[in-house]
Amino acid sequence: MRNTTHHFTASFLLLAAISLIACAGKDKNVRPSFSKNYSVVIQDVMATAKFANADVKVLPVQIEGDKKLKANISLTLYNSRNLPVTEKGLDSLARRAIKIFAEPITNLSDFEKIKVCFKQEEQFPKIDPGKRCEYIFPLATLVGP
Repeated sequence: MRNTTHHFTASFLLLAAISLIACAGKDKNVRPSFSKNYSVVIQDVMATAKFANADVKVLPVQIEGDKKLKANISLTLYNSRNLPVTEKGLDSLARRAIKIFAEPITNLSDFEKIKVCFKQEEQFPKIDPGKRCEYIFPLATLVGP
C-alpha cells in the first residue's frame, strides 16, 4: 500500500513538472488547436445506423471585437454499416455525438446550428461505409484544451 502511494505521488509530481515546463515554454501568439480520434460506436434507434471512428477537430478563431475565443469545430463520423438513414436520424446522431465528443471541450449552447455535408438524394438514402458524414459547428466558444 505504501509503495503504491509513493509511486502515485512521484508520478503526479513528474506530470506536474512536465506541465509547468510545457506552459513556461509556450509562445503567447500560438493559438491552441487539436484533433482527436475516437473509436466509439454511436447508435440511435431512429437512425437505424451505427457510426464508428469519429474525428473531432478544433481550430480556435479570434473574432475582432469579441473577447471570447471562438472555435470552428468539425465532427466527422464514419459509418460502419450500409443501412438506410433518414435526415431526422442523422440529426439525432449528430446531437448525440455532440454530447459525447464536443461537450467536454466547448459550451454546448453554441451548438444549435448543425450543417450536415451529407445531401439527401432519396427519401431513404444508403450511406456507403467508406463515405464520411461531416457535421460542422461554426464559432463555438472554446472552454478547454
